[in-house]
Amino acid sequence: FSFTGVESTFSYHLVTQYKNGTPITGLSFGLSATFNQYHFDSNDWKSIDSDDITLTDLNKLSESNPNANIGFNFHSHGFYFGVSAYNLISTYSEIFTNEDDLQKSFQMFLTSGFEVNFRDRFILRPKLLYRTLGNADYQLDVSADFEILASEKSSFKVTPFFRTFGYAILNGR
Repeated sequence: FSFTGVESTFSYHLVTQYKNGTPITGLSFGLSATFNQYHFDSNDWKSIDSDDITLTDLNKLSESNPNANIGFNFHSHGFYFGVSAYNLISTYSEIFTNEDDLQKSFQMFLTSGFEVNFRDRFILRPKLLYRTLGNADYQLDVSADFEILASEKSSFKVTPFFRTFGYAILNGR
């Protein structure tokens, strides 16, 4: 098997408000196009007689897949909200027809979060990510960074993280 892929990405950032040279309000847009080719070289393939439809025509194991992705992100005064769609052109071959395959199925992502500063030493960053697939499966991630700034170069951060279906972790640094 061999795999060849090409991806091209374009993004544009529109900043509408600055504070001391730092962008505080703006909109970002991104677009990408991909082309992947899978190839099976059957020259040295020695198969036995089989009823498996995968092996009756080995040319079915080679395929080409174009695809496109798009996303938007708005940020303002510590708040952000993003929407992105991945695999806009969902193509399934006769052999590889698994709609749960994350590399080929349509996915939609919603992200949001904000930052709150308390007395310039304590920072709270709650975050949310929601992902859904074309087959209506979903994932929800909820987390929050609790950060204490000890000095200009040192800090302590704790992040509790929860994902649907019982996955949870506490991370710190």
